[in-house]
Amino acid sequence: MKYIIILFVIIVLGNLILTILNINNSPIIILSGDNIKNIENLWEIRGQIGDILSGHFAALAFFAVAFSIILQNESNKHMKKSIHKQEESLIQQSEALKIQSNSLEAQIKELQESRKESEKQTEEFFINNFNLKLDRYYKILNQNMKYIMHDNILSENAKIIRNIKKGTDISQDEKYRIESLQILSYKVFEVLELIYEEINLCKKFDTSYITLLKEFEININTNFHISLLCSIANDHSLEKYKFLNLFNEKFPDG
Repeated sequence: MKYIIILFVIIVLGNLILTILNINNSPIIILSGDNIKNIENLWEIRGQIGDILSGHFAALAFFAVAFSIILQNESNKHMKKSIHKQEESLIQQSEALKIQSNSLEAQIKELQESRKESEKQTEEFFINNFNLKLDRYYKILNQNMKYIMHDNILSENAKIIRNIKKGTDISQDEKYRIESLQILSYKVFEVLELIYEEINLCKKFDTSYITLLKEFEININTNFHISLLCSIANDHSLEKYKFLNLFNEKFPDG
């Protein structure tokens, strides 16, 4: 269609140019068989030339409008194709991003699982080492307990401590024995404080920490030898050793 309009424009322009140069060369005049020299009324010819020119320009204007419409239509088609391609590109990018997002989610999930497994292994390794360390501490504790808590004086010291708790008067010699026992108790308290500090290092492992702390608390409150020493702890020991806060102040039977 565009080329047909261009052809008509060329024909109209050609006819207009030939008419302007010499009216006798006008295709209209030639086709009609007339000659301007044979026409007597030149004003009538001028009027006809004006009509011819206005007709030419009207035709050119029409073709120009038609041509602009065709060009606009083609431009719209190209734009539509471009938009369609952009939409396809956006859809492909969206699908690619979705695939990438799913891949990232899978990687994150895998990393989380790996982290949990690593934390579990770290906890197991830490607890195993911690148990070995506790075994050494408890061996040292038992040795120190044997050093200051001989079987032959254990029962007698326990009676003295019970009398103190009941408010019964004791002899000077008995006071001296209890004071000596308080002085010697630091060896046991030092080891117990080390165990308590080691347990506190397990705070990042909630379940293990609670279990170990509870076991330690039960130990110092049920072990007769340890409870005996904790029950006579002086103010200096209470201030220095934090593990004594777990002692329930109940003097054990034994």
